[in-house]
Amino acid sequence: MQLNKRLAKFYVEQGVIDLKTANDVLERTILNKTRFDVELVKIGGIDPLVSQRFLAMFFNIQFLDFNVLSLDPEVSKEVPMAYMKDNRVIPIYKSDKITVAIDNPRSFQEALSIKHYYEQPIEIGLITTDQMDKSLVNLETKRKQSEVLRGLQNDKNNTLEEEEELRIVNAPAVQLTDSILREAVSSQASDIHIEPFEDLVKIRFRIDGALIENNTISKSVYQSVLARFKIISNLNIAERRIPQDGKIRQAINGNDYDFRVSTIPTIYGEKLVVRIYDIFTQTLGLKYLGARPHQEAQLREIITKPHGILLVTGPTGSGKSTTLYTFLKELNRGGVNVTTVEDPVENVIQGINQVQVNPKASLTFSSALRSILRQDPNIIMIGEIRDEETAQIAIRAAITGHLVLATLHTNDAIGSFDRLVDMGVPHYLVGDALIGAIAQRLVRKLCPRCKKEHETNESEMHLLNLTEKKTIMHPVGCESCNFTGYQGRTAVFEILEVDDKIRTMLSKERRSPEELKKILKKAGMYFLEDSCKALVLEGITSFEEYASTIA
Repeated sequence: MQLNKRLAKFYVEQGVIDLKTANDVLERTILNKTRFDVELVKIGGIDPLVSQRFLAMFFNIQFLDFNVLSLDPEVSKEVPMAYMKDNRVIPIYKSDKITVAIDNPRSFQEALSIKHYYEQPIEIGLITTDQMDKSLVNLETKRKQSEVLRGLQNDKNNTLEEEEELRIVNAPAVQLTDSILREAVSSQASDIHIEPFEDLVKIRFRIDGALIENNTISKSVYQSVLARFKIISNLNIAERRIPQDGKIRQAINGNDYDFRVSTIPTIYGEKLVVRIYDIFTQTLGLKYLGARPHQEAQLREIITKPHGILLVTGPTGSGKSTTLYTFLKELNRGGVNVTTVEDPVENVIQGINQVQVNPKASLTFSSALRSILRQDPNIIMIGEIRDEETAQIAIRAAITGHLVLATLHTNDAIGSFDRLVDMGVPHYLVGDALIGAIAQRLVRKLCPRCKKEHETNESEMHLLNLTEKKTIMHPVGCESCNFTGYQGRTAVFEILEVDDKIRTMLSKERRSPEELKKILKKAGMYFLEDSCKALVLEGITSFEEYASTIA
């Protein structure tokens, strides 16, 4: 307790926080029985790197900059993994001394016991908790890969004996496969790509929309990993000539995840892609979607209408499902029957009837919809309108008293009208049924720890439609953001709210998208480029993200 008070005083004296924040954090440490520096990062709005730098100053130990130093797995090879995890200590660098990282300066003396593994002197420094967590996971993954290399024969075929071995919990390939899944989840990756090439196999994670190389393994190790993935996703382990699709349900850190596994043969062997779904994740609510304040008001107005169809459009991976689930959470109140038809069910919501499409059993979007309409629904969510039959049923449901939410593949909100007409729905029915269309994209947010100010040049001013130079932010890259310059994503929206004037215009005659856009822009509609431009000028995203989003 006394140490927490001394730390609070030190942070205030250094100008890092004010007295009110210090007192608030101290109250939290008493309530939660935790360290001051931990609670400060949680509620004090301070960057973990800044906090740890001052913590190192307070305890008079060096701060280790992971932007300069990097983890060398060879340095720690003699130290047991259990020891490092239990003591939260990692040897990271070797010169005339061994540089050892900790994330809690209170464990300084315990960390010195690592000297028993080395002949050289020990030098201890501080890193952030996030850096420690990532380093431990990364190191454990690399060690498991080495175990696989030692434990598996390079020229072994997938015999029944090997298949049985790969079912054993402690088999090296099992441990490596599990560690890949765990690391992908902890990195908040959406996909895992395991790609064979001529001499090696790359493991890459899709994080914030970009593929980041995680590791490389030998082709002999990959054969065992591939076999393990096939077994747990119920694929044919012996079939290597055709694509296969499967599914894994696994608990990681107490949460259930669905992993959708896909293989395809390439010239260097089978490529494996795993899509990650956190099926029980809780959506946070409408205000957390990322819409501008006036757009949030528009969305609330649209989804509270008693009937009609609302379309959410955008390319694959643009966050459409998250938006629909957020709407469902808002609408899932007592007194209504909410039913969805999805492929796949990406998120389980209590109190909602969710139907999984199963084409092999003749349960398609259209057949499921016909059955759902006999189930007395108030609100229907359609994972995707893919064909004319589904489109026709959805529109007719909307004009017969149901609220229908659905996704559609178009580039913008205006294009959704033409897409339905092209699918065979009469334009007057679309005009009667449509209550709104939303186009959205996900843009990467600049890393708050390394972004730098940048004055717009002529080309940027032209594309941003600026009349004078502005100071915007530019990506740099640091250890915290995997040297990408970005951390996290947010959505940008284009919302077409269909009022009586627009409905009359849509119902009477079919207009070109260009003509509609001119009319709606004159009426004050906020388009994707407007939403994205606002984020650039606020320093949330970069000009490069703006350019790639509106291209």
